[in-house]
Amino acid sequence: MRYRYGRLNMHSEREAAEKPQGQASESDMDTSLHVEDSPRLAAGSFKGPSGRPSNMASLALCLALSLAVFILAGCSGPLSVRYSPGLAPPHPAPKAPLKIFVEQFIDARGEKDPRAIGKVTAVVSDMSGESLTLTEDVSSLVTRAFAQELSSAGFTVSTGDEAGRAGTDLVLRGAVKGFRLDIGPRDEIMIELSAEFKEPLSGKAVWSGTEIHKDSRYAGVLGNTRATISAYISASLSKVIKRTIADASQTLPVKAGASAPLSAALPAAPAAPAALSNAHAPGRVSVASEPPRAKVYIGGVYYGLTPITIDLEPGVYELTLRLKGRRENKEKISIRPGQLTEVEEALDKE
Repeated sequence: MRYRYGRLNMHSEREAAEKPQGQASESDMDTSLHVEDSPRLAAGSFKGPSGRPSNMASLALCLALSLAVFILAGCSGPLSVRYSPGLAPPHPAPKAPLKIFVEQFIDARGEKDPRAIGKVTAVVSDMSGESLTLTEDVSSLVTRAFAQELSSAGFTVSTGDEAGRAGTDLVLRGAVKGFRLDIGPRDEIMIELSAEFKEPLSGKAVWSGTEIHKDSRYAGVLGNTRATISAYISASLSKVIKRTIADASQTLPVKAGASAPLSAALPAAPAAPAALSNAHAPGRVSVASEPPRAKVYIGGVYYGLTPITIDLEPGVYELTLRLKGRRENKEKISIRPGQLTEVEEALDKE
């Protein structure tokens, strides 16, 4: 569209009267507004009084486009997990810390993309796409997490190339057998890690084991964000690694080749209850539910309402949660001597 404005020239009444009737000067005001089609002024473009593009309008348009690109790029990008070992170490720190070299874990999941961990079928406020992918390989995340947990527990940790093995007491190697998180109406996570501590020179295995963690949750009224998903992954992975280190500490030697277990070199936890400081004592289970006040049955025996903490003899039990208006929840739990097992369940509506 082209807008053409006439020129404005003010004359005195006397000058206007002297002109012949019907005669108009070229300088007289043309009060008509002409609107013509023109491809030179497209929709959405802005021009100033001189007919030139407005600098301010162009700048605003560029900023808006840049902001849109930035937002879209951030929403569609992979997820960065900020791993934290938490406040409490998995086991009291040894008086004379062992030197442990952490090898790069192996990804044994069989996934084509080593960074892929699941699918997204629910709305995440700052994420787009249907696949949940990390910024790093899953095996790298697990290796980094183990190194941080061991260091937090008081051990001297080294990683990287073969030079880092020099002077170490033990070598930790392992595999990621399962690592999946699906974001949906109910988030579901599963992590399975196998680990092995071995002597650096002989290669003899000192301890090996596998830990599995399964959990589900509701994201809540506000839903998920990148930060809440990252925190959920970090907390779940930390539970698996803490249990691995706690189990291994019962049999690992104080020094490579020694017969005394690592636990002998560890000071007793001063805040631990007497019932939990003995390796042969009963274990303990802490049960919580959402909503709370669900009835707790273990092995068919009623124990009380959630949240509740119960001391049990070591073994495998069937835990049942019942609450009016909610579906009954059943699962197997393992009680270990001198250890705390935590159970958190969100009960579905009937």
